[in-house]
Amino acid sequence: MSIPPELAGAIPLIDRFQVEGFLKAMQKQIQSSGKRGFFIKKSVGPQVREKFTLEDMLCFQKDPIPTSLLKVPNDLVSRSIKLFHVILKYMGVDSPAIISLEERIELVAKLYKHTLKRSELRDELFAQISKQTRNNPDRSWLIRAWELMYLCASSMPPSKDIGAYLSEYVHYIAHGATTDSDVRVLALNTLNALKRSVKAGPRVAIPAREEIEALLTSRKLTTIVFFLDETFEEITYDMATTVADAVESVCTGWFI
Repeated sequence: MSIPPELAGAIPLIDRFQVEGFLKAMQKQIQSSGKRGFFIKKSVGPQVREKFTLEDMLCFQKDPIPTSLLKVPNDLVSRSIKLFHVILKYMGVDSPAIISLEERIELVAKLYKHTLKRSELRDELFAQISKQTRNNPDRSWLIRAWELMYLCASSMPPSKDIGAYLSEYVHYIAHGATTDSDVRVLALNTLNALKRSVKAGPRVAIPAREEIEALLTSRKLTTIVFFLDETFEEITYDMATTVADAVESVCTGWFI
């Protein structure tokens, strides 16, 4: 199977994606809505493929998805579909108005709430976001998609196999010769966030509004650590900071 280099890491996971099931569900949705197509491709003219492939499925689309990208339990299919609605809204695809910072924070919090405790939905979320970063025709939508990828990677890791694919994909984009400069920064940040979240594991509690806002605005949070000798130290942290990171920061400050 011929596949673009950025998707090479997905080849070992082909059995985790429901390519045929997605195609059938999408065709049914198209027929019921009267639309002719749903994928955006970088091509001069229309392309005709003999077979619908993983590459086709992992391309940006403006319309809602009718089912999950990955094979998930039946009770999670409807929730997977809802995740994509939130992604589209965050990107501004389904609305001409620019969404506010407050709206973006609320949407991110909603994604955290529905996926933080379910590894299957975390994997589905990462697959959906990566889909929206491929062949995206609108730069503002693309930036929002990568921003969302960074936010999600900062608070929770994908599973080991999806994580391997995602890291390879993000690395390819981050170091691509033709990658947009803003996308490159977000991809590099995402790569770093993935490394930290994979090491630390998913958060126990949903990130607070202040943490989400700080990450969106590239602002570090601060807190005061008090010691038994009645001294104290101010340290900075972000959404992905662990207790071990905080201890290391304190030790560095005290030259331990």
